[in-house]
Amino acid sequence: MGTCSKGPFVGYGKMSSKGPFVGYGKMCSNGPFVGYGEMCCKGLFVGYGEMCCKGPFVGYGKICSKGPFVGYGKMCCNGILWDIGKGVGYWEMCSKGPFLGYGEMCCKGPFVGYGEMCSKGPFVGYGKCVVKDYFRDIGKCVAKGHFWDMGKCVVKDHMWDMGKCVVKDHLWDMGNV
Repeated sequence: MGTCSKGPFVGYGKMSSKGPFVGYGKMCSNGPFVGYGEMCCKGLFVGYGEMCCKGPFVGYGKICSKGPFVGYGKMCCNGILWDIGKGVGYWEMCSKGPFLGYGEMCCKGPFVGYGEMCSKGPFVGYGKCVVKDYFRDIGKCVAKGHFWDMGKCVVKDHMWDMGKCVVKDHLWDMGNV
């Protein structure tokens, strides 16, 4: 259903909305909690897919982002999770930001994931990789500090699930729920 709405709790489909709690599909939105699909968004909590986003909590896929908490895939980002080569979350990568994923990588930030890597930060993981300072598991990705799960993606601080996308704080389901 093709929709364009300015109010909160927008549905899903092919749409463009400026309000918060935007759904998902082929869209471009300036509000927070943007959905996912083929899009380019400027709001917070941007989804995932083939996109380019400027807000924090950027999703994953083929993206280029400047916000913190960047997802994973083939991307290049200038935010806290910065990737100059191949990927930020977990992939073959090289990154300088904190909260790095895992894979074949060399990282300088704290809370580095696991894989074949070189890290100088504290709380370097291994295996399924549990980080207990910000309480983040980069493998299956449970974050209890910033409450951010990059893998299956459960956010309990902002209550945002980036994967299946459940938002319990603003009571928004970006994906399947």
